Amino acid sequence: MAKNKVSGKSSVSIDKGYKVCEDCLFALVNGDYPSDDKRAEAVLAGEKRVLPARFLSDASEGDEGAFSWRACDCCKSTLGGTRHAFALVTHLSP
Repeated sequence: MAKNKVSGKSSVSIDKGYKVCEDCLFALVNGDYPSDDKRAEAVLAGEKRVLPARFLSDASEGDEGAFSWRACDCCKSTLGGTRHAFALVTHLSP
Protein backbone atom coordinates (compact mmCIF):
# COMPACT_ATOMS: atom_id res chain seq x y z
CA MET A 1 0.00 0.00 0.00
CA ALA A 2 1.28 3.50 -0.82
CA LYS A 3 1.88 5.66 2.24
CA ASN A 4 1.72 9.44 2.43
CA LYS A 5 2.22 11.69 5.43
CA VAL A 6 0.23 14.90 5.60
CA SER A 7 1.21 17.47 8.18
CA GLY A 8 -0.16 20.73 9.45
CA LYS A 9 -1.83 21.27 12.80
CA SER A 10 -2.24 17.52 13.09
CA SER A 11 -0.36 14.85 11.19
CA VAL A 12 -1.97 11.89 9.48
CA SER A 13 -0.66 8.87 7.64
CA ILE A 14 -2.64 7.87 4.54
CA ASP A 15 -2.18 4.35 3.19
CA LYS A 16 -3.81 4.01 -0.22
CA GLY A 17 -4.60 0.94 -2.27
CA TYR A 18 -7.18 -0.80 -0.10
CA LYS A 19 -10.21 -2.40 -1.77
CA VAL A 20 -13.47 -3.07 0.06
CA CYS A 21 -16.62 -5.00 -0.90
CA GLU A 22 -20.12 -3.55 -1.27
CA ASP A 23 -21.18 -4.56 2.27
CA CYS A 24 -18.19 -2.77 3.76
CA LEU A 25 -18.67 0.23 1.46
CA PHE A 26 -22.21 0.85 2.73
CA ALA A 27 -21.20 0.28 6.36
CA LEU A 28 -18.11 2.51 6.23
CA VAL A 29 -19.71 5.36 4.29
CA ASN A 30 -23.31 5.33 5.54
CA GLY A 31 -23.28 3.24 8.72
CA ASP A 32 -25.64 0.81 6.93
CA TYR A 33 -24.54 -2.65 8.11
CA PRO A 34 -25.69 -5.90 6.45
CA SER A 35 -28.89 -7.41 7.85
CA ASP A 36 -27.22 -10.82 8.00
CA ASP A 37 -25.65 -11.07 11.48
CA LYS A 38 -22.53 -12.98 10.31
CA ARG A 39 -21.78 -10.43 7.58
CA ALA A 40 -22.37 -7.51 9.98
CA GLU A 41 -20.00 -9.11 12.52
CA ALA A 42 -17.32 -9.56 9.81
CA VAL A 43 -17.60 -5.89 8.78
CA LEU A 44 -17.40 -4.71 12.41
CA ALA A 45 -14.41 -6.98 13.04
CA GLY A 46 -12.65 -5.43 10.03
CA GLU A 47 -13.25 -1.93 11.35
CA LYS A 48 -11.96 -2.89 14.81
CA ARG A 49 -8.89 -4.63 13.35
CA VAL A 50 -7.52 -1.35 11.94
CA LEU A 51 -8.25 0.89 14.95
CA PRO A 52 -7.18 3.58 15.71
CA ALA A 53 -6.97 4.06 11.93
CA ARG A 54 -10.12 4.57 9.87
CA PHE A 55 -11.07 3.56 6.35
CA LEU A 56 -11.79 6.56 4.11
CA SER A 57 -13.20 6.40 0.58
CA ASP A 58 -10.48 7.01 -2.00
CA ALA A 59 -12.83 6.96 -4.99
CA SER A 60 -13.45 9.87 -7.26
CA GLU A 61 -17.02 10.99 -7.92
CA GLY A 62 -18.73 8.58 -10.27
CA ASP A 63 -16.29 5.73 -9.54
CA GLU A 64 -18.39 2.57 -9.51
CA GLY A 65 -15.63 0.17 -8.48
CA ALA A 66 -14.62 -2.93 -10.42
CA PHE A 67 -15.34 -6.65 -10.22
CA SER A 68 -12.61 -8.63 -8.47
CA TRP A 69 -11.93 -11.95 -6.78
CA ARG A 70 -9.50 -10.15 -4.45
CA ALA A 71 -10.39 -10.51 -0.76
CA CYS A 72 -11.99 -7.47 0.83
CA ASP A 73 -9.40 -5.55 2.87
CA CYS A 74 -11.97 -4.84 5.59
CA CYS A 75 -14.08 -7.96 6.22
CA LYS A 76 -11.70 -10.37 4.40
CA SER A 77 -14.54 -11.91 2.32
CA THR A 78 -13.21 -13.86 -0.66
CA LEU A 79 -16.52 -13.84 -2.54
CA GLY A 80 -16.21 -12.27 -5.96
CA GLY A 81 -17.86 -8.89 -6.40
CA THR A 82 -17.33 -5.19 -6.81
CA ARG A 83 -14.37 -3.71 -4.90
CA HIS A 84 -14.15 0.00 -4.10
CA ALA A 85 -11.03 2.09 -3.51
CA PHE A 86 -10.36 3.08 0.11
CA ALA A 87 -7.46 4.50 2.08
CA LEU A 88 -6.52 3.82 5.66
CA VAL A 89 -6.04 7.08 7.61
CA THR A 90 -4.17 7.17 10.91
CA HIS A 91 -3.75 10.27 13.08
CA LEU A 92 -0.16 10.54 14.26
CA SER A 93 0.99 11.94 17.58
CA PRO A 94 2.70 15.35 17.28
